[in-house]
Amino acid sequence: GFFKGLIQLAGAFVHLQKNRLRPAGALFRLSRSYLSKYPDDHFKLNLIGVFELIEMWESSLVKSPGANPLRDFDPPQLRLTV
Repeated sequence: GFFKGLIQLAGAFVHLQKNRLRPAGALFRLSRSYLSKYPDDHFKLNLIGVFELIEMWESSLVKSPGANPLRDFDPPQLRLTV
C-alpha cells in the first residue's frame, strides 16, 4: 500500500503534465488514502510533509478550477530523512 500511494502521487503529476486536472485530483486523494495507514516517518520518508504537499496541490486545483497549478509551481521532489 505504501508504494501504491507513492505511485498514485507520481501519477497525479503525470496527469497534471498532460493537463488532466480531474484525474490528477483523484490520484492525490487516492495517494493520501494509501499513505495515511503508515507512520509519520516510513522508509525514511516524512509522510507529514507528503500530506502537506498533497494538500497544497489538491487545494490549488480546488481554488482555481480549470487552472493547472504546474504553471505556477515546480513539481516537488521528495527527500528522504537521514
